[in-house]
Amino acid sequence: PDFVKSFIQIGMKDISVDQILAFKIHGVTADFIKGFASVGFNDLSNDDILAAKIHGLTPQYIQGLKDKGIKNLTFEDALLHKIKGNSN
Repeated sequence: PDFVKSFIQIGMKDISVDQILAFKIHGVTADFIKGFASVGFNDLSNDDILAAKIHGLTPQYIQGLKDKGIKNLTFEDALLHKIKGNSN
């Protein structure tokens, strides 16, 4: 119950049981999702969140890209950057 409640507390009121199970299986937490909001990605889909977790994309990685001067960074760009293993 606490796991489900944590998502409701961050505003995910319409999350399905299947989505909760997928988050649990892949280790997605409410704090993980809040981290993306802190770097400017407030409206990620549940599929985006799962893709980030599966591919190791973290809010810290995104912040690092922004710190390197990458402007107008989209979530998709950051995910592709992570998947391709670019170091710059």
